[in-house]
Amino acid sequence: MSDDNPFKILNGNLGYINILDAIYSWQLVQELSQCLEIECAASYKHTSPAGLGIGTNISEDSLDIFGVNEEIRETLTECSIAFIKSRNCDPLSSFGDFICCSSKVDKVTANLIKREVCDGIAAPDFDPEALEILKSKKNGKFIILQPDLNYFDLMLVNGWTESKSIYGITLTQPSNNFNFNPTEVNLQKDDYDAAIAYIILKYSQSNNVSMVYNGQLLGLGCGQQNRVGCVKLAGDKSLVWRLRHHEDVIHYYKTLDASYKRQEKVNLVYEYIELNKSKLVKSLKEIPITLGSDGFFPFPDN
Repeated sequence: MSDDNPFKILNGNLGYINILDAIYSWQLVQELSQCLEIECAASYKHTSPAGLGIGTNISEDSLDIFGVNEEIRETLTECSIAFIKSRNCDPLSSFGDFICCSSKVDKVTANLIKREVCDGIAAPDFDPEALEILKSKKNGKFIILQPDLNYFDLMLVNGWTESKSIYGITLTQPSNNFNFNPTEVNLQKDDYDAAIAYIILKYSQSNNVSMVYNGQLLGLGCGQQNRVGCVKLAGDKSLVWRLRHHEDVIHYYKTLDASYKRQEKVNLVYEYIELNKSKLVKSLKEIPITLGSDGFFPFPDN
């Protein structure tokens, strides 16, 4: 691969938004994985993250609501855990997403991806079996990209110029190639959530606010004209994530007929939560959610 073409197309045909999602998601997972020294995965939709997760521990509740059976649980890898966390953040928004993994995709992860409705994936490498599994998606039209491993480092060191042409006027600005160093802000090596909450903002539409827990994004409010709206969006999505992991909701999910498709089950769970939200919220326990913002909170209404 040359410097002019940092992505090798292994399968499928790309659209405009696919390319943007691939670029943003690859930079994000590379920066995060280098910062935390752990595998991570992102679910991108329309140039902003719908989900993000790292390959640390995952709860049984998350595996339950994601429909991971006991046989698969015994074979989970760091890559597959990161993928589940990223896709389980907001499965309603992730429908038809673009996936990016920071490490080689294995067979376990490929089989999990095969179950989902998504446009494509970018990863530095693929196990032979995993590659064949992914090539079979969408009647052979599933997009599979292999980024140049040097691409992120070149962009980080050299930077680049962003430009946009509007009504005959071209605007340019230098890139944001700031590299987050956790030690400079006194973060411990295993303080994953704070690093995730901060780094993800760089690769999301501003204004933006993130909420993170247990090595994964819970909610992201981005592209809003005011920061209050961002907080509300991130908070609403985080609340839905928590309610999806409520024991009553998981029980409801498990009672759904096997004839339902995966996304149909997701939609029914969201409907169940909306109908029973006031009751479900009362029994929620406190958890330490980390909040990040790409700008100051100017007023207490946030």
